[in-house]
Amino acid sequence: MMQIRDISPAGVFVLVFAGVLAGGWLFQAWLLPRTPWHAGHGLMAGGDWITFFEQAQRLAAQIRSEGWSAWTVRFDGQWPASLMGAAFAFTGWEKPLVVLPVYAATYALAALALHGVARRLGLKGGFALAGLAVLAFPSTVLIWGQPHKDAFALAGIALLAWAWSIAVLGEERRRWLAVTAGVYSAFTLMWLPRPYLAEVTVVALAAGSGAFLFFGPERWRAAKRGLLFLLLAAIAVWSLKAVEKVEKVEKVEKVEKVELCHTWRPEFYLPFVHEKVGSIVCYRHGFIHGHPGQGGSLDHDRLLTNYWELLRYLPRAAFLAVVSPAPRLCALFGNCETTSPGGEVKRLVAALEMLIFYAALAGCWVWLVYGKDDRRVFAGASFLFAWAIAVFYVLTTPNEGALYRMRFPGIAFWWLLGVCGWKRTMSWFSRGTGENEKCAS
Repeated sequence: MMQIRDISPAGVFVLVFAGVLAGGWLFQAWLLPRTPWHAGHGLMAGGDWITFFEQAQRLAAQIRSEGWSAWTVRFDGQWPASLMGAAFAFTGWEKPLVVLPVYAATYALAALALHGVARRLGLKGGFALAGLAVLAFPSTVLIWGQPHKDAFALAGIALLAWAWSIAVLGEERRRWLAVTAGVYSAFTLMWLPRPYLAEVTVVALAAGSGAFLFFGPERWRAAKRGLLFLLLAAIAVWSLKAVEKVEKVEKVEKVEKVELCHTWRPEFYLPFVHEKVGSIVCYRHGFIHGHPGQGGSLDHDRLLTNYWELLRYLPRAAFLAVVSPAPRLCALFGNCETTSPGGEVKRLVAALEMLIFYAALAGCWVWLVYGKDDRRVFAGASFLFAWAIAVFYVLTTPNEGALYRMRFPGIAFWWLLGVCGWKRTMSWFSRGTGENEKCAS
C-alpha cells in the first residue's frame, strides 16, 4: 500500500485554517447569494445566526455611543453576538466575514487537537489524515461558515479529548502541565458559547471514565489517571462558574432561581437531581412548542413529563444519538417534507454523509472489540464520553438538523475510532494475521 507522508501539527493547523478561510469566503460572498436561501450579509435563511447578527449590530452601536464598557461576554445571552459586535465596532465593517478568521482558527484548533488524539491512537500518515476527513464533510459549512456556537463547542471538546489522551496514554515528563492548560482552555471554549455544556461534559467524562474499569489489561493504571483527570476537569468547571458568579455580582444583576415548566411533574422529589433533570426536560418542552410541525422533528410526542417516562425513553435516545439522522429514500428524490430553507439539499447531503459515517462506525466497533492495550481503554472511554454528550442533545433538541450539527463532536470521535478499526482490519488482510497487532503497527 502506498505510504502517505505524515503531516506535522503545524501543517494541519495551517491547512485547515486556509481551507476554512477560503471556503467561508466563497460560501458567504459567492455561493450563498446565488441561492434562494440567502438572508443577506452572507447568512443562510432560517438560522439562529440571523438573530446573532442583529444583536451584534445593536451591540456595535452601543459600543460606539457608550464606549467599550458596553461590551459583555454574552450580549443578550449570546456569545456569537458579542464576538461579532466587538468586531463590527473595531473594524467598522458590519459583515459576518469579519469574524471568519476567528472561526477558521477555532476550527483549525479542533482539527489540531483531533490530530493529536489520532497520533496517540497510533494513526500516522494517510490514516491520520483519514481520521480528520470527517471535518471536510460539506454539512460542516454551517459550523465554520456561519457565525454560530458549534465551532467553539467542537474545539473545546476536541481540546479536552487531546488533554485526556495525554493524561491516560502519555508517558512524557511534565505532561500534567500540558493537561492542565488543555483542560482550562477547553472548558473556556465551551463555557463562552454554552455555559451548560461545561457541566454536561464533566458528567460525560464521568460516564466515559467508567470504561477504564472494563477494558484492557491496563485498566487500573488508566482508571487512576482517568480519575485524576476527572477531578481536574471538575475543578476547572467550578472555577469558571465562580468567575461567572462574581461577574454577575459585580454587574449588580439579579440572579433569579429558574422556574421549571408546569409540564415537568415527577413522581417524587430528588434533591439536586430534580432541578437539573427538570431543566433538561423543560428545555425539550420549550423546543417542541417553539418548533411545531417541522419535517425534521424527532419524537415530539414524547414530552418526558416524569422520571419513568425519561427512563423508558433513554434506550431510544441512546440509539438516536448514534444513528440520527437516518438516511431517507425521499432525500434522494428531493421530495422530503421540510420547512427549512434549503432543507431538501441539506437532507440529501446529510443522507450521503451518514451512509459514509455508518461505514466508519463499523470500524469503530472492530477497534472496541479487538483492540488491545491501553489504547483500547481510551477508545472505549472516549466512545462513551461522546455518546453521553450526544444523548444529552437528543433529550434537549429533538430535531434532526440541529442534532446533526450539535452532536458533531461525537461523530468526529467515532469517525476517528472507526479509521483506527479499519486500519487494523486492513492489516489482517495484508499480513494474514492480526492476533497481536496494535492499531499503531
